[in-house]
Order: sequence, then structure tokens, then C-alpha cells
Amino acid sequence: MNAISVTAEIEQGALRATQTFQAGGLSAPRVRAPAAWLPVPSLPERRASQRQPTVTSATARIKPARSSPGEKLFLGLLTAAATIAIAYGFSCLVDLVQNWASFNAGVGRLVQ
Repeated sequence: MNAISVTAEIEQGALRATQTFQAGGLSAPRVRAPAAWLPVPSLPERRASQRQPTVTSATARIKPARSSPGEKLFLGLLTAAATIAIAYGFSCLVDLVQNWASFNAGVGRLVQ
């Protein structure tokens, strides 16, 4: 049978250990009442505050009125260069896949 059973000897041994513990001048912790929650403190009253107007005439940033033609030109060139680079990379990838057998054979000859 796979059950845990407590025998009378174990219970008596625990009782003797408790008595020996108390006889030595030590006492077991007292049983306390369970902790109770304290009431929530009330919130302080809100006082209406009047803000002083702030002066924001000096700013740290310069605000451009609109994009300049040079900025638009360089952004267009950057976009065109990125498109060409992606197309070139795709073209190289297609060439490598088509010529993979000859590339692999050439590397094999180099290694031997």
C-alpha cells in the first residue's frame, strides 16, 4: 500500500520533543490572529493652482518653412540609388543560382 501513515510512536516523539524544547527555557511561537488590512488613507484635497504663463519665444530648434528643392533632389537620388542597388543584388543572386553548378565545380578544382 502506498499510503503515508503516522504511527503513535512518531506522535509521542513529537510531543516529547516539544516538551523538551519548552523545558529548556525556550518557547514555541505563539499563535497570532491573522493580519488585518488597514483602511485606505484618504487623499489630500486638491487645491486649484494658477499657473504663470510661460514665455516660449526662444526655441532650441529651427523650424524650416518648407523643404528646399536641394533636399528633394538628394532624397530622389538616394531613392534611385537604393532601387538600383536592390535590383543589382537580385540580378547577382539569379546569376549565382543559374551558374551554381559551374561555380561549385570551379571551387572544387581550386581546393584540389
